[in-house]
Amino acid sequence: MFADPASVALLERKTNLLYAGDVHHFRELPQTYASTKINICIANGLIYKGAPSKLIDCLASGGFALSDPKDDLVRLFGRDIEAIFFRNAGELNAKIEYFLPRREERHEIVHELRKTIEQECTLERLFERVLQAHREAAATRSQLAE
Repeated sequence: MFADPASVALLERKTNLLYAGDVHHFRELPQTYASTKINICIANGLIYKGAPSKLIDCLASGGFALSDPKDDLVRLFGRDIEAIFFRNAGELNAKIEYFLPRREERHEIVHELRKTIEQECTLERLFERVLQAHREAAATRSQLAE
């Protein structure tokens, strides 16, 4: 979370939340994700397509997260990802209550989701998708030119 001073002050009033401060993205953030029982990954409201990198980083680090739903996450991970989705504050709170005492279930979910990350979130797969999109765009331009 990018926390401005006013937001940090609000967090400090909540006894059940801990603001851990700033951590280095590469050296410390993976350990922070992995050591937190439940991370909350809410995508930027302007992101309509794609998978939030924060969620991918968190899961790849071994951290468990609850996330707002995105169709592209379902396309990437399949229906298993829906176990970590919440659609409103009530559902978020219910999932926190459910998952907090279930360490083993959190671990199993992360383990399964990480398999997809290892297979699909690679530079090779990225370049395959970019090249495919390029080929499709070129074919469309060619058809329009005819």
